Amino acid sequence: MKLDILDSIVEVDYEDRSGNISVETKAAGNSKKKFPFYIDNGEKYIFKPLSKTKPQSTIMFTLSEVLNSYIAKKYFEPNSPQYKLAICKNISEYQPKSYEKGVYVPSYLNDNQKTLNLIDYLRNNPSNNNPINKNMVYGYHNSCGVTNINNGKYEYQLFSGPVLPSELDKYINYAMTIYNFESIFDIEIFLENNKYGEQLAIQYLLSLLTRNQNYHYENFNFKTSNGIIEGIVPPSDQEYSLMFVYPDQKEAHDLLVKNYKNILEADNFIKKTIQKISTNNREILEQFSEGLEKMIDDFSDLDIIFNCENFIGNMNSEAFFEYYYKYKLNNEVLSKRYKEKYCHTFNINLNDFFKQMTKEYIDSASQLKEIISNETISKTKIKKRN
Repeated sequence: MKLDILDSIVEVDYEDRSGNISVETKAAGNSKKKFPFYIDNGEKYIFKPLSKTKPQSTIMFTLSEVLNSYIAKKYFEPNSPQYKLAICKNISEYQPKSYEKGVYVPSYLNDNQKTLNLIDYLRNNPSNNNPINKNMVYGYHNSCGVTNINNGKYEYQLFSGPVLPSELDKYINYAMTIYNFESIFDIEIFLENNKYGEQLAIQYLLSLLTRNQNYHYENFNFKTSNGIIEGIVPPSDQEYSLMFVYPDQKEAHDLLVKNYKNILEADNFIKKTIQKISTNNREILEQFSEGLEKMIDDFSDLDIIFNCENFIGNMNSEAFFEYYYKYKLNNEVLSKRYKEKYCHTFNINLNDFFKQMTKEYIDSASQLKEIISNETISKTKIKKRN
């Protein structure tokens, strides 16, 4: 199957934007972001820049957004928007924390609509059975850290384990974490509104398929108008797919992939969440499994057309430290120190990368399909015994 969604780049200029869309998160690590938008053939499009401060951020995160939006749209959720690779000239002059490279995506909101993420929804509706409390574990951490640099070669150590219990008011979204959604499916709005429950199930399963290292509670958003919920925002923020993390550091990448697979195989909240989806949204689980089968078949003969090598350039998965200390911690001294320490840049062989990436997607889809099958059968047997 030939795939050409990565073979073109949209170019816009920040100074030609029609306006900005503001997005604010109010969790413990609150942030405010502004995305420029453009009117293109009568439709509103948003440019989402690549962040300089996000851990392990490289240009490959933009490819992740484009390819994962394609997977979501083709196999699981036809209403999902298709992202495109893009360059927004001059944006770094106005937003220093942003690169000029990113993605271009159709707006998922009408002019009178806003977004409401899951965390803020829970805060606004305290009467709901709050699933985020000190008795739950956020998820499993899956990350690597540099332990030594030897002649420009990084040596890594795996850091993994459960994220400590917390409470709603102390909620922080952690990168490099597989989040616990088991109790989220018990929130009244998802039990009472089947369509919302189905959307939650699809987005959660997509996060497992793409091995999303940062699908947290603020990534699931409602569409609202005048404070009234009108629908669900389609899958977004799909950049942190493990297939695209550490593309320049094989040791770190392989450690994370192996550990992620082990976490999914363990008897933990992931399998319990799939069992819950089987109870609440059995049809969605069956449809998702069918989509996985078709995806595996297509990706077994995948030919990615990509002639935009200049868009990629050199990269360094640890370079974010320079900007993290400069913009997040306002520490110019440490910023310069880390720039010197992690100054190495790396080239990658794109043909080898795409082959490995395709193999990992097939592997992930196969593993998830088997887990779904096993947990669905297990749930059926329990029902029969009862």
